[in-house]
Amino acid sequence: MKLNCKPGDLAIVVRSDVNGDIGTIVEVLHRSFVDDDGDHQWLTKWPRPTRAFGHHSGREMLVVETFIPDAWLRPVSGLPITDDIKDEVTA
Repeated sequence: MKLNCKPGDLAIVVRSDVNGDIGTIVEVLHRSFVDDDGDHQWLTKWPRPTRAFGHHSGREMLVVETFIPDAWLRPVSGLPITDDIKDEVTA
């Protein structure tokens, strides 16, 4: 099975159960487990706290690292290392 992301990727959240999380850019830290539905879950680092539910407590909490299914993420490519922009402006 080909995954969307790999460790170290920056990814955009394309699906979420939490309002406001779609469109957020997160850092993919590592794949942690495959859930009961067969979805690969990534541990992700968020730029701001987001809501998540504790697996054992079932309570909602604010976190900056949480698991999210690979299917809910799309990798974001960075800028190229070189570009066609000149350093000098000619008049």
